[in-house]
Amino acid sequence: MRVLKRLMGFTLTGALFVLVPSAQGNDASDFGTSGLIRMPSARMAEDSTLRATIAVEEVANLYNITFQALPKVQATFRYAIFNPNNLQGSSDNLRDRSYEIKAEVLAERYLMPQIAIGARDVLGTGAWEGEYLVASKKWKSFDVSLGMGWGRLGTRSGFSNPLSAVSDKFDSRPGSSGGSFGGESRGNSFFRGDASIFGGIAYRFSSLPLTFLAEYESDRYDREVGRGTLENPSPVNVGLGWQPLPNMLFRVSWLRGDTLGITLSSQVETKRNAPRQYEKRTPPSNVDRNTGLPEGYNPDSWYDRMVFESEQSGLYLKQASLREGERKATMVIENRAYNLTADALNQMMSLSELYTPRHVSSVDLILQENGFIGPTVNYSLQRNDSSKTDLDDAFDQIKILQLFTAER
Repeated sequence: MRVLKRLMGFTLTGALFVLVPSAQGNDASDFGTSGLIRMPSARMAEDSTLRATIAVEEVANLYNITFQALPKVQATFRYAIFNPNNLQGSSDNLRDRSYEIKAEVLAERYLMPQIAIGARDVLGTGAWEGEYLVASKKWKSFDVSLGMGWGRLGTRSGFSNPLSAVSDKFDSRPGSSGGSFGGESRGNSFFRGDASIFGGIAYRFSSLPLTFLAEYESDRYDREVGRGTLENPSPVNVGLGWQPLPNMLFRVSWLRGDTLGITLSSQVETKRNAPRQYEKRTPPSNVDRNTGLPEGYNPDSWYDRMVFESEQSGLYLKQASLREGERKATMVIENRAYNLTADALNQMMSLSELYTPRHVSSVDLILQENGFIGPTVNYSLQRNDSSKTDLDDAFDQIKILQLFTAER
């Protein structure tokens, strides 16, 4: 158990220091999945988002790792320490591992809410066992969620299962909750027994990185009341979330009318490309202020300018040729600073835009490393094309040609 706790702690700590912003804000519930405070919503994170969440309160400390496995499927591994404060009169000493999965059914449209279906404790002891169908709709700064829950999520003001109209096998829920499944699959209990309604709102302040949340919780906490951890929990939870960065969340909540809860969450989009970084070296001390070149370089020579600027950006221009009257220059370069060859080539294309003679319309770039020569990359310059403003959008200007053999 200690090893598992440390592993999850290290995972969270590592995620907290990854400062890659997410396209969507962090909307982690205490259970790690996208949601309100304790209740789920129909929201999904960006595809391949990895999220770590810790929620601390007197009923249970929750350690969650959530992964947006597919654009419409979110999965969570959870470790729960029940009764972490060893409250007097409570007999709860469970340490529980469980899994949750949520899938989007319908995407949000102009008049249609986003709809998702999910199940807690798919594999586990059953301490948190429950299923839900939830819809979420955004209106200006409000995000409203309304859902129906089964299992633990169907215990407060429960009513007959609507699925009984399909089959009477949904009338009763086999087995018992509260940790009796012992890690086995509980597939024969999904969406069975009484159901309840839950819901809530999230209001995002436009001028501040704050979100106010309020929810009606459909979990009556029968297990915790029976073990003496709670007495008469209220169904209302409120909270205030602060997002200092788009991928981080700190929330303070008032739970069940008598408990302070603290939630910390961080996430990273694992498939998002890191921004390109270009090396800029310190210029030598003998650079002429008027020409921007060191002594010995000819300011009227495009070649000397390319040699100096290439070295300053982590490239080595080994060879360059431009015959008189021709509109295409050929350059052999060596990458000395970039992890990605594409970034080295992109930098050389940018320098070509700036420093090759105005009549040159294209360049052949040959990358040579460790004595090996790669294919020739032909790049059509864009400086005279007003329709092209961003090099990253000019994929049609780049062609891969046959291998180039350098003259010896």
